[in-house]
Amino acid sequence: MPLDQVTLPKSVTAETVLNVKHWTDSLFSFSISRPAAFRFRSGEFIMIGLMVEGKPLLRAYSIASPSWDEKLDLSLIHISEPTRPY
Repeated sequence: MPLDQVTLPKSVTAETVLNVKHWTDSLFSFSISRPAAFRFRSGEFIMIGLMVEGKPLLRAYSIASPSWDEKLDLSLIHISEPTRPY
């Protein structure tokens, strides 16, 4: 389902992936746009989701970027068997 056809809750924003870098076969990082009003401290967790079959698939990620940066940097490790949602 296209994002423009999905109604997001007020606390949720749609952001843009700005950059993806593969460091190894299992480690990669990516940067996303940051809402102007979003405040955080480095190392805090945020929930990031993708719309899958019309429902959000959410995961928690630790923020690696400094709090003053205009983008959010996140590092991830790819696992072969994804964790199933509850």
